[in-house]
Amino acid sequence: MDKDYLTRSCHCRIRDVACRECGNIIGYHVVAPCSQCLQAGNNGHFWMFHSDACHPKERKDITGKYTILWNNLPRAEYDLDFIMGGTVPYDEICR
Repeated sequence: MDKDYLTRSCHCRIRDVACRECGNIIGYHVVAPCSQCLQAGNNGHFWMFHSDACHPKERKDITGKYTILWNNLPRAEYDLDFIMGGTVPYDEICR
């Protein structure tokens, strides 16, 4: 979203993530994990979403049959939904 900043509890660099429709902060992305966190037992997830701000919804592939997993999501510049201006209805994004 804006600029990276450090967490209060360690030296990870993070950046807020906001809703593309309304601009509300919905979580954060760990841009650069610190060595302490990399050495600690973690699940390897670098995208954290506030549970009260997000409601999960499975995204299907172009055929509509298969759920897209995180490691298979296209980069924004290759994402046809994004390129073609596809949007999700506001009531499904912001509650």
